Amino acid sequence: MPQEAPPENRVLIVDPDPLFGRILRTKLEKLGYGVEITTTASAAMERMRADVYRIVITEIDLPDSDGPDLTRRVRELDRPHYTYLFVCSARKDKDALMRVLEAGADDYIQKPLDSLEFRLRLKNAERMLSLDDEVHFGGGTDRETGLLNRNAFLQFFRAIVSECRRAKTQGILLFVEIVNYGDIYRNNGFEAAQRVQLTLAKRLSAALRTSDIFARVGDGEFCLLLQDHTPEQCCSIAGIVLGRMGKEGVAYEDVLLDADVRISLTSFPQLEASAEDILNYGERTVCPVPAFASSGAKAR
Repeated sequence: MPQEAPPENRVLIVDPDPLFGRILRTKLEKLGYGVEITTTASAAMERMRADVYRIVITEIDLPDSDGPDLTRRVRELDRPHYTYLFVCSARKDKDALMRVLEAGADDYIQKPLDSLEFRLRLKNAERMLSLDDEVHFGGGTDRETGLLNRNAFLQFFRAIVSECRRAKTQGILLFVEIVNYGDIYRNNGFEAAQRVQLTLAKRLSAALRTSDIFARVGDGEFCLLLQDHTPEQCCSIAGIVLGRMGKEGVAYEDVLLDADVRISLTSFPQLEASAEDILNYGERTVCPVPAFASSGAKAR
């Protein structure tokens, strides 16, 4: 991933007061968070479209907007994970509190900041985000693509590896990876990378059988489970899949993005290696098939 901190540990502060921003940043960084600070709603939305922040802390009074309006705009963003949103202010009136909560804020922080109270409120945010992640990863479906998620795929794969060991048969994991996913993310932003990933997922799904066990197993990475197939057969399948996917680029704003796709495979079972080890560390062989490329401009 192109971030220094994982998404669950990234916070965006939106406050025109530089002193408050620095104080809050220092407290959060001591707790292990990666922090960015903006001073306006427009700058905040630009950062939100380009990157992933699980927690946003915004002042209610901003130079170009207000807390309730920014809250509504954040809630309108299409994100696979929940964003926990604090609104902070020195105001005492209940009307301000009600307006931000009605707009979709999760909590309200009174200025000046009470360190102990803030830490407790942050713990509540962490618990809620943790529950959201449990639903996301434990529910079986990847929210971003509608495919199986990694955890659900691994449950199927464990059972199939055990079955292959008993029956002394072999199978193949076929990986489809967007090699330049990180470059697209860094150069064009989070939403662009997600658009490419979702488009590829739809094209792959359309090219496969409904009975195939197919999952998103990482950022820009998919896996197809094929039982009773040889590597040679799988490379042929890879070529057919790529041909049916087409070669169109992915349009995002004024850029036509190319997905540089690599298809590789690993066989199973592998000696005494667990299903997790095969999925995570199994040695992969790149399939000698034509690379998927669009005719449009390269991602910046």
